[in-house]
Amino acid sequence: MCVQSLQDLCVQENILFSKEEFIQLTNLRPKTAVEIQLLIDNSEERLTEDQVEKILEIISTTLPGLEEEEEEEGAAEGEGEQEPEEES
Repeated sequence: MCVQSLQDLCVQENILFSKEEFIQLTNLRPKTAVEIQLLIDNSEERLTEDQVEKILEIISTTLPGLEEEEEEEGAAEGEGEQEPEEES
């Protein structure tokens, strides 16, 4: 869902990301404009503030944050395991 939304935005806004940049955006899930600047070469020249905001919005609404993903994994691991009871 997020990947398709980002691709659509890139087509609409005529934004060209390298394959590596695109993968980093989806894997690292930046939450701020500064994080995008660190991931995208020459982002200040290549992207407008509106485009950066749209990218951040798409990522935040369609991808879970890393913390949320870790919580879900922890809950899934905990469901199948039961702690042994201590004997008195």
